[in-house]
Amino acid sequence: MFIAEVSPPRIRGALVTVNQLAIVVGGAVAVVVSYYLSFGRHWQWMLASNAVPVPFFALGLLLVPESPRWMAQKNRHREAFDALTRIDGREHAETEMRDVLASGQDQGRWRELLGPGIRFAMVIACALGIFQQLTGASILIAYMPSVFQDAGFPNPSEAIFSNVILNVWYVFCTVMALLFVDRLGRKPLLLIGTLGMAAGMTLLGTLFHFHTTGVYVVVTMCLVMGAYLMSLAPLAWLIMSEIFPNRLRGKAMTVASVCVWSACYLATNYFPPMVDYFKNAFGSPAMVFWIYAGVSLLAFLFFSHRRS
Repeated sequence: MFIAEVSPPRIRGALVTVNQLAIVVGGAVAVVVSYYLSFGRHWQWMLASNAVPVPFFALGLLLVPESPRWMAQKNRHREAFDALTRIDGREHAETEMRDVLASGQDQGRWRELLGPGIRFAMVIACALGIFQQLTGASILIAYMPSVFQDAGFPNPSEAIFSNVILNVWYVFCTVMALLFVDRLGRKPLLLIGTLGMAAGMTLLGTLFHFHTTGVYVVVTMCLVMGAYLMSLAPLAWLIMSEIFPNRLRGKAMTVASVCVWSACYLATNYFPPMVDYFKNAFGSPAMVFWIYAGVSLLAFLFFSHRRS
């Protein structure tokens, strides 16, 4: 939301996607650190290493301006104008200030989210957040080393190293999303990504069903994660930040974020029991990935609707 509010419209999509790039680069660094700490079973140091970036992040926040739109709503027009000028020059600042002042200082009411037009945008935003989590790719990121251990890499260090390779792929795919998000458009990328995830999850389930291990699983993981990182991963947040009027964006993004993290909580906590249940009942966790394939196909059908 903050990036969308401070970004010039011509590069807003790319800059919101940069947020996803920062996430995957940070994730790649974390996995590399975990790999080197895995040989001595130093899991405590894995957790402690998370504290290292915190002071740098806190210091960096001191250089970040307040949202110009928020300052304008608080009658701090001069500060808002100065912040916009600092971001993209005086001409951009004058244009943005006109838009902000034209929209008024009314911050909107919660019940307006259920009004005509906004209600449909709210459904899209919540669906984006829920599908981003329940299609399974984000869950695989959290449990990737465990999945690799089931896929023929029993040594924890080997499983984490395979995850290092995947994280390099994550960075590449996110850069591709950054390059194409404004060229191809949001909807085409969503459709390509969700269909690719459905195909990849189907293939992944088939590999587990026939107990195929090794490089085939790694390659299929690359397909699934590539489709995810070029579509739902960055575009969910981007579209959420674009489809609401300025005065309702904060409240709408709050509701959408609750949907994202509620779905994340459910998916993260139910993945291990699902895997255990299907392994005990059918001898492999294949059905878990086929369920994710079905959800991905459902997402494709939802986003292919002409009103979406």
